[in-house]
Amino acid sequence: MPEESKPEERLRKYKKLIAEMAAADGKSPDSLEASIDDFEEVPEEDGSTAPSGPPRDLQSPAKRELEGLAHSRGSRAFGRELRSLSESPEKDRMMLRARELAIQSSLRDIKSRKETLELLLKRKMITRKEYEMRRESIVKEGQALLREKAEIDKKLSS
Repeated sequence: MPEESKPEERLRKYKKLIAEMAAADGKSPDSLEASIDDFEEVPEEDGSTAPSGPPRDLQSPAKRELEGLAHSRGSRAFGRELRSLSESPEKDRMMLRARELAIQSSLRDIKSRKETLELLLKRKMITRKEYEMRRESIVKEGQALLREKAEIDKKLSS
């Protein structure tokens, strides 16, 4: 298994990315540490093929926190708290940046798929008609992502 696909490595990359985005927004990454540390650490794989079973708790830490707010306070107070969380401009900006990065990754994937498709055509593994059909769908998907990226860029710049 490649080192990048291990959960620990992905978590380290995620934490680093969050810290970079927080620094770019002028926010302290320490304020984000509490929400990141809510995720349980995944134990090292010992190489055995037997599954360890389903997770004990399939609920996300954020959902547990929100439910805790709902039970500890009245529904009116919970609604105000939920609105203040969703109306936070810092959170909106961070979510937009995260979506922008996801779109960039998807665009790289589309480029790779297009190159693979061209290679298949060059090696005559697919017909010209099938190539055109697949290429058209890839182009449409890419254009939709580019439109969404432009909208996000516009929101981030304002």
